Parts: sequence; C-alpha cells; structure tokens
Amino acid sequence: MHMPSEPVRISSITAAEFLLIQSMKHNRANYYPILPARLRHPLATNFPHSQGRASHNLFDSRRLAAFGKRRTDQLLLNLGPNFPTYVEFGGVAITQLINNKHEALFMASISHLSKPEQKKLLAKFRFLLKQSVSCVAVTPAVASIGLNLLDQFLDRYQPKENKRNTVNDALVLATAIQHSSRLLTEDKLLSRFAAEVVAAPIESQGALLKVDFSQPAVNDRRRPLESKGYVNRGWQVLERQTKGA
Repeated sequence: MHMPSEPVRISSITAAEFLLIQSMKHNRANYYPILPARLRHPLATNFPHSQGRASHNLFDSRRLAAFGKRRTDQLLLNLGPNFPTYVEFGGVAITQLINNKHEALFMASISHLSKPEQKKLLAKFRFLLKQSVSCVAVTPAVASIGLNLLDQFLDRYQPKENKRNTVNDALVLATAIQHSSRLLTEDKLLSRFAAEVVAAPIESQGALLKVDFSQPAVNDRRRPLESKGYVNRGWQVLERQTKGA
C-alpha cells in the first residue's frame, strides 16, 4: 500500500472498516475494541504501550472477551424507516488504542476470535502503528454534520446498494469538515457533492480525489451543517456515555 508523504489521519469509521470491526448486522460488531476507561485493570491505565504478551492477563475467558459491548462506546444513528438503525461500536475506543499504540488492549479485544483472524487483525493494527497513522473519533457533533450531508445528498441521489457504505462515507466526510482537513477519497459522487455544499476546492489525484476542507470559506459554509436539521426526517444521534465502568 502506498502511503502519502505527509502525516496520515483517519476517521474512526475508516479504522473500523480497515480493522474489520463493522459487522453485516447493523446492531452488532465483529468484535468490540476495549475503551481503556471502561476496564478496571492495571494494563488499561499504567501501560499504554504494553506489548501483546501481557494481554492474556486481561480476561479469564474468551467468553468475557466476546461479551464486549459493555466495555466500549456506542454511537447510535436512528435514520427512520428507510434505513436500519446503525450502531457504531468503539469509535472512541479504537481511536485511543491507535493513538496510544495500545497493542495489549487491542489484542485483548480480539482474543475470542480464531487464531487466523487474530493474526490478520494484529497485522493490520501494527501496520497503522508502523505508519504512524493517527485516528479521529466520530463524535455526535461529527455525526450531526454527517447526517445533514446525508439528508441533502438523499434529496438528489440514491444511496449505494449497501446503504451503510453511504452512511460511512458521509461520516468520513463530516470528520474532515469538522476538523478542517484535506481528504483523500475514492468516493467521487458524495465527495464532489460535499465539496459543493461547503465550497471546498477539489482536484483529482489519479484514482483519488483530494478535497480541501481547510479553506476559510468552508468554515463559513459548514455552520448550517452543524445544526440538527436532519431531525425533520425523524433522525436521531444518541451516544452511550464513555465514562469509566
């Protein structure tokens, strides 16, 4: 994989896709990244860079590792009757695990999976760490921008066959808008649409598009996206608190 020369930041949605957290089921995940504040264990607080060899001490059984919903954060997107209700599990958690290089807790999060799956996921996680990739969590504020983008987009275009992909794309774009970042993306239609909405410069870079949401004009145009206009569709964004358990 060719990496850009400048520092790379990814949305927690992108991390969830790359690390195969998202499941085909809308209210479940393939596994649940552990939110350090939720786990009362010395490794969670004292050794943020601890290596995987210590992770076996975190749980007494694979069953406890699998039952991880209570150990991670949740962002619920209720998009009315035309979409399933999506639950994004572990956006804050995976952000912290990546940014703090918390390999031990990541390994503990996947310890109930098969050995081949663990090996594949650990290689992906270590790739992000080796490339010094940082992560930005999708918060309710980011989700509000994303749902307003999605609201306007659906007035003009059809979502992808897998609707979750369109929701994911809107949340990634919203993350870049909220953080005034430049975005490299393969999604041409939704990206061009978002660029038009906030007057962001856009250019082609091979198979990718580069959308510059860092321009001052974008800040002026994004303010309406920060409202909760999407509630007119009966949509909701709900967050499970991320305080310690």
